[in-house]
Amino acid sequence: MKLLQSLLLVFTFLSVAARPGSSQDRRAAWFQKARWGVFMHYLAESPALSPEEWNRRINGLNVEGLARQLESVKAGYFFITLGQNSGHYLSPNRTYDQFVGILPSKCSARDLVDDLSRALDPRGIKLLVYLPAGAPDEDKVAMERLEWKRGPYRNLDFQRIRFAFEDRVQIGLKHPSWRLRRN
Repeated sequence: MKLLQSLLLVFTFLSVAARPGSSQDRRAAWFQKARWGVFMHYLAESPALSPEEWNRRINGLNVEGLARQLESVKAGYFFITLGQNSGHYLSPNRTYDQFVGILPSKCSARDLVDDLSRALDPRGIKLLVYLPAGAPDEDKVAMERLEWKRGPYRNLDFQRIRFAFEDRVQIGLKHPSWRLRRN
């Protein structure tokens, strides 16, 4: 009986969420109109990669050239990872640096997200940025200092740190495409 109730609840939710004309449907209309885009993982392969080498790689990305390529193939959006397991990120963030205390910082000196946004917006290409909900799980120092535990834990201390990080990022937003959304 509980299984049947759970399935009915899920189907009810799905039918409401997928209703044409719903706020979710309108919010995602641009995505359907875009038709297709490009997803790029631009990641450091290891937490041991030096900040100098990471910055060299970030500085070496030709944003204008990438934007021209995306425009030439009529990509409606470009999705890129802000960072992931290694603890290296595509933009500077003093708040993250304060929490983890890793010096020199693994956050890039160049704000690649802002540069991408400024190159893509005039071409009508939306920029989406992906960041996992957890700590960089290959960076032991960040895991410890962000108070993250792997497994079936609520990680409430980490969530408080994460929301402090997001709130400070939102205050300093430079460009309309650089947004965080909590679902």
